[in-house]
Amino acid sequence: MIPIIGLGNPGDKYKNTRHNVGWRVLDILANNHEWEYDKYLKSLKCIIQIGGEQVLLLKPQTFMNESGQVLEGIKRIDPYMLSKIIVVHDEIDLAIGTIKISHDRGDGGHNGIKSINVYYGGKDYTRLRIGISKTGENGELYKPNVLSDFDDTDNEILKNVFPKCILAIEKIITLGHPTASNQINQK
Repeated sequence: MIPIIGLGNPGDKYKNTRHNVGWRVLDILANNHEWEYDKYLKSLKCIIQIGGEQVLLLKPQTFMNESGQVLEGIKRIDPYMLSKIIVVHDEIDLAIGTIKISHDRGDGGHNGIKSINVYYGGKDYTRLRIGISKTGENGELYKPNVLSDFDDTDNEILKNVFPKCILAIEKIITLGHPTASNQINQK
């Protein structure tokens, strides 16, 4: 089973924030499957199939800065699953509309990723980074408050980004992160 961890914060007030874009991708992947709370994983979970593989979707309920706690539960279920984790999260250093697959990369100041790295014991795992920053006329990034909501223009952009995110996840699972990175990151 392949665990996919979407980073975000629980609660209605965070639902449409930039920090919760990872959860929005997982909600699309879940495609009307039921989410249930798992006390050992401290997460909402949902099991789906992608490319013939069983996939465990996880939305940690610990708030962003403690997202790594979900890994303790995964270790209890099956320590081998840790080697297959995929983390889906917002990326302030990418423009909205941009996604990147990364592996063995630093946290870039993202507290959710810092927490995952601590509980994982390193950074040797795959991430799907989803851009949340606006760009100016000269292409410079304007970094927003990660707890701010997306505006209508941003949400229109995200409608086109989400299918790309799903494709990227499918490619990671079916082709592996190196091939998926080569195909997705060049677009």
